[in-house]
Amino acid sequence: MLMRFLYTMMASLVTSAAFANDGICPDSILVFQHNDLEFAFELENAEGEVSITWNFGDGMEVTAGADVTHVFAEGSYVITAILMDGDCPWDGPYVISTTIDVYPCWLNLSYVALKDGFYTFTATGYPEKYPMFWEMGDGTSIVETWVVDHQYAPGTYEVCAWITSDFCFVDTLEACVTFTYEITEGMNENGVDLVEVFPNPSTGLLRISGGSFERVIIHSPDGKVLEEKSLFDGVIDLGHRSDGIYLISLWNQDSLPVVKRVTILQP
Repeated sequence: MLMRFLYTMMASLVTSAAFANDGICPDSILVFQHNDLEFAFELENAEGEVSITWNFGDGMEVTAGADVTHVFAEGSYVITAILMDGDCPWDGPYVISTTIDVYPCWLNLSYVALKDGFYTFTATGYPEKYPMFWEMGDGTSIVETWVVDHQYAPGTYEVCAWITSDFCFVDTLEACVTFTYEITEGMNENGVDLVEVFPNPSTGLLRISGGSFERVIIHSPDGKVLEEKSLFDGVIDLGHRSDGIYLISLWNQDSLPVVKRVTILQP
């Protein structure tokens, strides 16, 4: 009987020590990002065997200790921890929260068709990690930056690029783009360019000869679209653009664009 009493008292003391108040009320959630989608959370100054209801703000709720890990989709989330702690200044459940923003890794490809089957391919995405590995669709492999140029014979091609990153939940990001290169109305049957944009260099006012086009798209040298205009009289006004090199892609309804590289030099 005495031994049972002593055992009960010792068990009671151990249990009381495990949940004893330590004089500190938890006041913050520490956030650790494992990769682009996976986050770990720790309730700072929580007692050793505390039971916490964690709400991740995406419809998922779990009961766990002071440390939890969760995988999110893209978005902003309010992370909430709910617990009982006698060290906090009021009775009832104690609630503490923090906010996170989740940005998944991604990768896209775009291209600009230059004259005579010459193309510029531009990758955009997150994170911007080097090197980038390219398969150009004609048997050529390239290890390069996020912008590459390549020459093609007429035909249809699929160009793919990929990067690897330990930061991403999926460690290999890949993107592909398919295009067809064919002789357009801006070329004769021998591939000789018939379309001219002049004067080049120019102070901003450009004229077109050798073809009829309905609209023009202005690109930066890396292929980014800067503006789009309708063409009524074969004249392009780039007088509002700063000095530099631009790509001019000329379009009509029935053909691929004719692309010209022009230089703007303001007086």
